[in-house]
Amino acid sequence: MNDETSNLHAKIKWNEKAVGSQRSNAPKGTEEYFEDIKKYRYGYETPFLPRLLLQNVQDKEILEIGVGHGIDATEMVKNGGKYTGLDITENHIDLTKKNFELQGLQYERIITGDLQTVNLERKFNVIYSFGVLHHISHEEVYLKKLRAILKEDGELRIAVYSKHSFFNYYLKSASYQKNKNI
Repeated sequence: MNDETSNLHAKIKWNEKAVGSQRSNAPKGTEEYFEDIKKYRYGYETPFLPRLLLQNVQDKEILEIGVGHGIDATEMVKNGGKYTGLDITENHIDLTKKNFELQGLQYERIITGDLQTVNLERKFNVIYSFGVLHHISHEEVYLKKLRAILKEDGELRIAVYSKHSFFNYYLKSASYQKNKNI
């Protein structure tokens, strides 16, 4: 599958139902909705994430590839980061903007588009992406583009996983422990 076909599949899937939206029964785009997703993300799914990837961003220009609901984005801004987000799906872009609005937070730019074709016009101190890049069929092209827009002393903070990964084994173990205690 080429990147264009892959992007089309992703757009259809994530525009229909935002990633992780099943984590909340609240109406989409409400404060309760975002709070439910945040609690699940940092409570059960990835409790290590705020400590490992979202800290030490004060006054740094950040680019996030794949914005989801803006959960990580708003945390980086609360920690002093200057945020730019990029996503191929309008649904995720709209949800991220709504999350920022509800929290009264500011961002630099939130862009609908593909990293390969968008001209970002500057370099970043931090490029962040969680659970996105392994879905791209030509990772090498994307990684070269990331290197080109990363400042010389910048940090690439990415997380990728697969069916047989530490992350998925962690989730299965945590789910087993949670269900065992019920």
